[in-house]
Amino acid sequence: MDTARKGAVGLVVVALIIWAAFIVWWATDAYSAAHHLSATDWQGNHRAKVRLLHKAFVVGGLPPLGAALAWVFGPLVARSKPVPLCTAVGFLTGALGLGVAAVVEFAIALSRFEFVF
Repeated sequence: MDTARKGAVGLVVVALIIWAAFIVWWATDAYSAAHHLSATDWQGNHRAKVRLLHKAFVVGGLPPLGAALAWVFGPLVARSKPVPLCTAVGFLTGALGLGVAAVVEFAIALSRFEFVF
């Protein structure tokens, strides 16, 4: 196995570990929402389901999207890099992009926080 493939495999393993952490985070959120449904607030339940669906699209789609974009455009941009390494870098970038999405979600949640006395 050449150096580029070893590097690509290492990047994919790191990206999979990061991705797994975000999948567990989403699953925990979905489990909590499923067990705290309101018997009377159907609109709140619907908002929670839509939020979980959007989060599932982001968590499930961002790393593969990064890998696909890097597979297509990586060899065009970095001509000296092999395609597997470009794809692995794109996958890792997508997985790290989940961290950015989590920070944005946290900032939005903090902006909506209010104390009621």
